[in-house]
Parts: sequence; structure tokens; C-alpha cells
Amino acid sequence: MTAAATQDSVSVVFVCHANICRSPMAEAVFRGLVTAAGVADRFRIDSAGVMALEGYAPHPFTVETCAAHGIEATGVARQLLRRDLFDADHIILADSDNRRRLQQLMGPSAFGETPGAQARVRLLREVPEDPPESSADLFDPVRDGPEQFEACFAVVERCCRALLDELR
Repeated sequence: MTAAATQDSVSVVFVCHANICRSPMAEAVFRGLVTAAGVADRFRIDSAGVMALEGYAPHPFTVETCAAHGIEATGVARQLLRRDLFDADHIILADSDNRRRLQQLMGPSAFGETPGAQARVRLLREVPEDPPESSADLFDPVRDGPEQFEACFAVVERCCRALLDELR
């Protein structure tokens, strides 16, 4: 996790495929929202990828899009690990493919079942109670231009606002 943990803190890990576009964007947006709300000390916020490009910085369009909204997207990509299921309170996924890969992590190990995972796992677009989108998947703008990153940002921001409202 990126911040010092406290007994009462809520841990949120945002997850996408490579941890360079959607999840670092969501991490940055959520971090900005909790800071603006004055509740940053109540949260531990991180991001990861199911097939992360370990050590890579966020995509330049992720950084630029966030900066255009006064938010800093920093950090480096990391792989989602089985321990995240035990350490995090909430794992927020970008799309259903991420969910399938996460289910593989949740499966039994060579030592049998792994009980005790505490994380609530769901898709980012499942967070708002009344999502206007027809798909629960957050589209991946990685092969598109700045306008698609901006469209992705709008969805991420709306969903992160709903998440903060829920977790306050």
C-alpha cells in the first residue's frame, strides 16, 4: 500500500490489465477526492495490474489527462498479488477480464483452499447505484488518443465519487 496503515483505515486497490492506464488513473482520482474531502488519513489507496508491466510509469496520456484536471498520476506499475485479497478491504476492477484473472488468484493454491480473503471485489462501474452505461466494463483507452483518455477519466471520476460517498 502507498500510505501508512492505521487500524481504522480503509484499503482500496484499483486494478486493470497492465496498471498503466485505468487503474493508476482511478488511484490518482480517488486520492485527489479523498484529499479534497479532508479524509485522506482514513484511506490506503493503491493500484495494480493483473498482467502488470512491473516498474512502468503511468501512460503519458493518463498523466496528461489527470494533470489537466489538477490531479497528479504517479507511481509505478505492480502486479496484483494474492496477498492483496487479504490486505485490501476493496478491490475495484476495471473490467470483467480482470475479474476472471482475479478469480484465478482466488482459487486454491498448491496447499489447498486459501480461506480468509477479506476484500470486497467488484467492477468500478458497479459502484454507482444507478450506472447509466450499458456495460459494466470500463473501456481501455490504451490504443486511443487523448480524447478517449478524457472519456475514460469522466467515467472514473463519477465512479470514484460514488465510491467515496459509499465509504465515508
